[in-house]
Amino acid sequence: MKNVLLFTLLVMSMLFFNACSPGYVASEPTALVVVRPANPRAGYIWRDGDWSYNRRQRVYVQKNGYWTAPRRNRSYHAGHWNASPRGHSWKKGGWR
Repeated sequence: MKNVLLFTLLVMSMLFFNACSPGYVASEPTALVVVRPANPRAGYIWRDGDWSYNRRQRVYVQKNGYWTAPRRNRSYHAGHWNASPRGHSWKKGGWR
């Protein structure tokens, strides 16, 4: 019984950590050209679109950018592509 419980725990942790890992593709997808709408308010900043990984189709899907209010004492760092021996993966941008 103890071995079955340990095996189940091991399989569940492998599935959990696999779901958290980035998706890898052979090459970076081509970004679609997006027309930036007018700034809705003075002082807003444009956040470029991100990429999200579709695990079922094993492709990255481009998400649209948007205007947002800046955060106090923080700056936005855009996402970027990482290259590794496994392939290319997207590192999301965020506030720092």
